[in-house]
Amino acid sequence: MIFKRKRKEEQNIINCANLQYRKAVDTADLYMKSKEYTITEKQILLDYMIDIIKRDIQSEYIADLFYHDEAKTMRMPMFPEIYYDKDGKEHELKFSENQEISLKEKCVITFPWERKRMSDNIINIVKNGFKNYPINHDVYYYKELNICQVLNGNHSIATGIYTQKGTVLAKVIDMKPLFENIETDGEYFYNIYNGVRIREVQDFRVAVIFEIAKMKDKLENEMEP
Repeated sequence: MIFKRKRKEEQNIINCANLQYRKAVDTADLYMKSKEYTITEKQILLDYMIDIIKRDIQSEYIADLFYHDEAKTMRMPMFPEIYYDKDGKEHELKFSENQEISLKEKCVITFPWERKRMSDNIINIVKNGFKNYPINHDVYYYKELNICQVLNGNHSIATGIYTQKGTVLAKVIDMKPLFENIETDGEYFYNIYNGVRIREVQDFRVAVIFEIAKMKDKLENEMEP
């Protein structure tokens, strides 16, 4: 009985996330199809949606530590690191050289998970300032989305975000190959050519900004001479 109730609760959460995903993507699609807005105005609206959703993700994962014994996290990169082309050949996403990222100017998503480590970092960094430790810090920068994900160094970087001081080195990732070869329904990422699942989506909002960024990329291509 307990298992059935838990399963029902989990399914309700999935259903709610699917509805929210669909609503957000439909809103962006309305902007795209509207004849009321110019291409530039559509870009402004899509940028607005992406920025607001990024901030929503950022604040929720930092604050979740205060509300639950086990904080939410993303244990894998937000987006698939492999994709398949139209011939079925597998490719890995390529990283360019590391880029210095400002914790004040960029949206950095981090996942602090232990209260004591978080409190120790807050006290230390507020008193002494943030220091970048490339050996400990592992950060991805998704260029087309202008968003960073922390894979290691979550507690110290979360504090750096709070103080709005300091920089980190991030691996720069080009998202365009994913835009061209992957699609999502808010629950999974799929091979665009045959519909085969590539990986589960860890947070429906990640899928939302992925789809909106694809729309924005399409607009930018339309503007090219």
